[in-house]
Amino acid sequence: MCIIHNQKNIMNTTHQLSKVSKSLKTVKDNAVRERLLMLKYYYQYGSVWKAGKQCGCSHAKVKYWKDRYEQSGLRGLYTIKQSGRPPSVSPTKMNTIRRAVEEKCKKESWSVGQVREYIKKRGGKQYTVRHTSRIIHSWGLAMITPRPQYAHAASKTKQRAFLKEEYR
Repeated sequence: MCIIHNQKNIMNTTHQLSKVSKSLKTVKDNAVRERLLMLKYYYQYGSVWKAGKQCGCSHAKVKYWKDRYEQSGLRGLYTIKQSGRPPSVSPTKMNTIRRAVEEKCKKESWSVGQVREYIKKRGGKQYTVRHTSRIIHSWGLAMITPRPQYAHAASKTKQRAFLKEEYR
């Protein structure tokens, strides 16, 4: 009885592995391809821990996508659109504002406050400074830079390099 059960599991695993390999060849979405790779390693190694280590992610992430795949098939690996509040300013109007801000930023640099006021004037909605900053970053107009290492934790050479970059 146990031998038959193990043979069924091996056949099922082999079948799943071939399905995942076929899907990897046809799917173009990078996020889904990454999830398919997790599944491929899972079916190869038979362990979410080993698959997670191979993919450089947690075992819980591998298990989550494995469960979604087993429940919904390939369709379960696609990202589900999250519901939420619709934007206050229509996307077409926001694109018009974005293009205008990009053109104005080519001639002179604008602060977040200036962009915020421009959005308020053209879009009729006043965002917070933080949200305006997020909008600007999503437009690709300002680079998000990581926080510098704290001075007491960094080596002296890193501190000097940071100060040189900071005060150029």
